[in-house]
Amino acid sequence: MDTPAQEIIFNKLTNIKNDLLNKKIPASYPHGMHAVMLDPRQKYFIDKFALINISAFVPVALNWVLPLARFIGEKTCLEIMAGKGVLAQALHECGVHMLATDDFSWKWHRNSQNKQGQPLIRDELWHNVEDIDALEAVKKYPQADFILCACPPFGCERLYHILRHIQQHNPTTQIIYIGETKGGCHAENKFFNTAKINNNDYLFNLAAKQYLPWPQMREELLLI
Repeated sequence: MDTPAQEIIFNKLTNIKNDLLNKKIPASYPHGMHAVMLDPRQKYFIDKFALINISAFVPVALNWVLPLARFIGEKTCLEIMAGKGVLAQALHECGVHMLATDDFSWKWHRNSQNKQGQPLIRDELWHNVEDIDALEAVKKYPQADFILCACPPFGCERLYHILRHIQQHNPTTQIIYIGETKGGCHAENKFFNTAKINNNDYLFNLAAKQYLPWPQMREELLLI
């Protein structure tokens, strides 16, 4: 049965969808999104994948991006696997010096060899995103103080190799990881077995606490 609470959440998400279509970062996402996203038969239904398709695999919102931006401060942040650059743009608008990169393999249905899929339309991008492989980007920009990676592909080995490269060549660089943790849908377990997680920064922990994943997702913010 549809309820007044569902209607309120539905209206908030409808407004957010309109903002995203106009490339505007929402202030926050409403708690209780699952109430309008899990059953397409109900009157008040929002398809989360419709929101993802016009934005990002993470619900980018200012309530957690702002403390993350304050944590990064004046340092340089390199985002790998940046997609359309939604998170990079949000951080840029909050004053962060961002370098955004992606090989755009997601446009090819994860089949970058045959190139069978949708061509990249530059108007889709929210931020300038350089077309380059993730590991090559890390090697190209050794001056980056932070490597940001949000929702890497399932079973992604690249992030493990990037972590090992950083440990060997840029040990002061930190990784900001957003995604499911060990045993989840994103990076391989050997990445988490190798990573050293820092739980001691107030601003980063504030961003992590404010972050609200999509329904049925178990994403977290980790500082590595």
